[in-house]
Amino acid sequence: MSKMLANHYFHARDYLHAFQAYEAVLSAHPGHKGIQRRMIICCIETGAIPKAFALFAQLVTEDIDFILNTDPVDDDCPCADLIGMSESSPEGPQSPDDYLKMGMLWLYCDIEKSCSFFGAICTLFPENREFRRVQSLIQAKRDLLINLPVSQRPTERFE
Repeated sequence: MSKMLANHYFHARDYLHAFQAYEAVLSAHPGHKGIQRRMIICCIETGAIPKAFALFAQLVTEDIDFILNTDPVDDDCPCADLIGMSESSPEGPQSPDDYLKMGMLWLYCDIEKSCSFFGAICTLFPENREFRRVQSLIQAKRDLLINLPVSQRPTERFE
């Protein structure tokens, strides 16, 4: 399958078919960050949270800025809408997967909120080294951004 077809499915918010097409493209082009960034969203929306987290952890480790610098329009990022739908639930996050999902999605929009959700998931699973490792990478980046002059900080993309 082609990247163009995968992008078409993603744009149409057909995450299952986009996931399948991106998976084929990613196997031919491992390490393609743009595909990984979209695959994370596809995995989240198709319920493949462990796979989403594996891709997320890899991308955060290699280049956290690639997620942080996602442009909602240019990159056709649906995260703000997905977060809005998830947060409209009066119960809030109900399961560890919900916290993990929100932590991943929020990194595309707001590092502070991502830190908060990863803090919660690390509290629920203190023995999970991978959750703690990813949370510490996000926290370190957040701390670095806080020390930048206000004029150099990225703007929040979620309204």
